Amino acid sequence: MSTTVKYVSTTVVFLLVLQWSQCLPKSNHSDELGSQSEICKRIKDCGISQCCRVGMERYSIPVCSSLGQDGDSCKPGNKPENFNLSYPNGPAIHTTGTYTLLCPCDLGLYCDHESASCKRERHPKNNDDKYADLSAFTP
Repeated sequence: MSTTVKYVSTTVVFLLVLQWSQCLPKSNHSDELGSQSEICKRIKDCGISQCCRVGMERYSIPVCSSLGQDGDSCKPGNKPENFNLSYPNGPAIHTTGTYTLLCPCDLGLYCDHESASCKRERHPKNNDDKYADLSAFTP
């Protein structure tokens, strides 16, 4: 491969990354499942049976997502946290009561540690993954 072709390829990739980094969504974001999700900074920004969650990818944007239903994947031990998120060219978002990767299971369900999926409550031994009390995160 010639030096010119390498230079042009590298330049094109750089320009595409630069263009992407300039574009942060303003009002809504399409999540991995393809459904429209509202950007959130706290639980109050989301609807009933939703949580504010942020992905694990670099420059993830916090979005409102549905609470886990029976059989949905869940993250055992997932607790709400506060985040200071920074993005290219200076934008920053401070979130409160935000979950990482997945929302907790809906009421009446728990996150089974063995299968990492939401299941109907049947007197689980350890139900520390219930939808957390977010009063500490709301003004």
